[in-house]
Amino acid sequence: MKNLKIVLVLFVICLICAAGISGMYMLTNPIIEANNNKKELETVQSIFDSYDQSKSETITEGFSSSYISKKIIARDHNNNDLGTIYTVAGKNDYGNISLMVAIKGESIYRIEFLENGQSFGANVNSFLKTNFPSSKENVIEGGFVAESETFEGELNFSNIDSIDVSCGATYGAKLIMELVNAAVEDSKGVN
Repeated sequence: MKNLKIVLVLFVICLICAAGISGMYMLTNPIIEANNNKKELETVQSIFDSYDQSKSETITEGFSSSYISKKIIARDHNNNDLGTIYTVAGKNDYGNISLMVAIKGESIYRIEFLENGQSFGANVNSFLKTNFPSSKENVIEGGFVAESETFEGELNFSNIDSIDVSCGATYGAKLIMELVNAAVEDSKGVN
């Protein structure tokens, strides 16, 4: 009988904790989702200054890679195509990376971090900023920010294979290359 009381008390405690956790999730999830959507919109607007969300098209399925979660066909207020922006994300043993890859024609126009959770985040940030067109802003979760030269202009698809991934965070650099290649292959229509 004593053991049954202990089991019941522990069960009730677990039930209360589970209800508290799920309640907190239900309260905070819409706020987190709204913040993520705001960050994504601000990133798209920083990539294409004249971006008009109401004229643009968002696709969320039918991609050639599981790395891709979203594709935005960006347009301005006159309905002119600005380019295509892919949201790509991946994970390795060192953390998560989420990027927005903007493509214009046969070139990578710009790449921006949405998340850089790599344990060697500063090195991954430097790799991206040095080898791909991106903003000068650093996005790193934790750690220090390393200064690096930034890539200027657009990167033609034919030059991607020549990028050297040897750096202080080679696995993070390889993950970035996989994410970028997924966006490029999808933009080419390669399955």
